[in-house]
Amino acid sequence: MMTFSDFPPLAEDTPYFTTQAIHDYYKRYAKAHNLLQCIQFDTRVVKIRKTSDHEKTGQWEVFSCPASGCSPDDVSTENKSKDIDLDKCKKSVFDFVLVCTGFFKSPVYPSIPGLETFTGTVQHSFDYTSSSQYKNKTVLVVGNSFSAGDISYDISTQAKQVHLMLRQGTWIVPRILSGGRPFDNCKRRCDMYSRNPEKIINRILIHEAQDKIDHVTSGICPDQPPSVSAWMIGDGIYTALMSGQIKTYGHLARIDGCDAVFQDGTRVTGLDAIVLCTGYEPDYPFFDQGIIQEFDKMGLFKMVFPIVEEKHTLGFIGAFAGVGAIAPVCELQSRYSAKIFAGKLTLPPVDVMRADVQFWTFVCSRNRNRKYYYYLPCFEFQDTIAKLLGVFPGFWRLLILDPVLAYRCWYGPMFSAQYRLLGPDSNWKQARAICNTAYTEGCLSLRHSKLPRDGITSPKGN
Repeated sequence: MMTFSDFPPLAEDTPYFTTQAIHDYYKRYAKAHNLLQCIQFDTRVVKIRKTSDHEKTGQWEVFSCPASGCSPDDVSTENKSKDIDLDKCKKSVFDFVLVCTGFFKSPVYPSIPGLETFTGTVQHSFDYTSSSQYKNKTVLVVGNSFSAGDISYDISTQAKQVHLMLRQGTWIVPRILSGGRPFDNCKRRCDMYSRNPEKIINRILIHEAQDKIDHVTSGICPDQPPSVSAWMIGDGIYTALMSGQIKTYGHLARIDGCDAVFQDGTRVTGLDAIVLCTGYEPDYPFFDQGIIQEFDKMGLFKMVFPIVEEKHTLGFIGAFAGVGAIAPVCELQSRYSAKIFAGKLTLPPVDVMRADVQFWTFVCSRNRNRKYYYYLPCFEFQDTIAKLLGVFPGFWRLLILDPVLAYRCWYGPMFSAQYRLLGPDSNWKQARAICNTAYTEGCLSLRHSKLPRDGITSPKGN
C-alpha cells in the first residue's frame, strides 16, 4: 500500500517495506521519471506569501535558503509571526504551490511534574534514531500509540528494562492479521456495504488484538473501542510484554529524581532515560496566520484546497492522519490537484465544498481523545477523491470488462493500482496485472514469473 498506482515494487520486495526499502523505492521512482533534476536539495522554505497581484494572478512568493546555513530559530513556530530578513533568502514566484510536508512537525512536550529534576536523558520520538544508545539501560517510554509501541519494543531489544506508560490503556493490533494478511489489506466491501463502518473496523481490530494477547487480564485494555481510544500496531511487542521485557503502567503522576511515580502509587526506580512519544502539533511556520488558521478551522476540501481562498492555486497533501495507508490517499490528492491546476477539472461551488468539509470533519473523522480533527477513514476517503477524478473502479463497469477482476477488487483487498483501471490516465493492461498478482499473492510483492501473460515488466530505472 506504500507504492504508487503505476509503479509496482520489485519482485524481491516484501509485503512490509522497511524504511530503507521505502527510501529505495522512492529513489527508483524519481529516477524513472527524471524528477531528481527538479528537486532542490538542502533547501529550507522560510516564507510563502501571496504576491502583490495575487487577486489577479493567484501567484505566490516563495523564499528559501540553504538548509545548512539557515538557523532553525529563524523559522520556528514561536517566531513565525515576526519579521524575518527575507533579503538574505532566494525569492521565487510560482503559479501554484503544493505543501506536502504533512502536519506532524512540531513535537509536543507534556507537562510532567518534576521532569526538570530527572537526572538521566530525555528524548522525544521526533529525535529517536536508534536503540543502541539505550543498551543495558532502564528506560521509561511515555505514550500509548504507534510511536510508543514501535520505540518501546525496539528499545527492549537492547535495554535492561523498558517501562511503558499507557495512561488509560491501548489496543495492540498485529501487523500480520489472521490468515497471514497484512494489516493494510482492507476490503473495499467492508466499507461500502455497511451503514456504520466504524463498528466493523472496531470489531476487526478488537478481534485481532485479543487474538494475540488478552488485553483485560494483562491490564492494558482501554474503556473505549479503537476508533475513539488509543491503539498501536506491532508484533514483537507481544512477546516483550509477556516476557516482562516491557512492563506497563497507568497515568504518570510525577518524576522524582531518577524515579517515576504513577497515580496508583507505584514507583519505578533507577531510570536512566525517558523517551516521550507524546505526539505532534500541526505546524506550517512558513505561512502567515491569515492563510493557515487553527488546524481544526483550516477548511480543506478533500484535505487539499482551502475553501476560503478565492484563487485555488494553493493545496495541501497529506495534512491528515487516518485509519489505513495514507500513501494511496496522498497520491489521489496529488492527481486531483494536478488536474485542478491544469484546468482539466474544476472545483465544486463553495457551498458544496463547505458541506463536504463539515461532513468529513464532524461525521467521519476519528477524533480520538480530541487530539486532532482530521483522523479519517482512509479507504472510504480515497474512493471519494477517485470519483471526482473519474477513476473509481466501479463494480458494474469492471464486471463487464473482467468479472474475475471485479470480484477481486470489491471482495478482496484495496490496492492503489485499482485506480489505474478506468478513467483518465488509466493503463488497463498494467493495472490489471498488478491487481491480479497482488490478490493471488496476498501481498504487494510482485513475482514477475507468476504474472499473467499480458503482465508488465519492471519500469525503466528499476
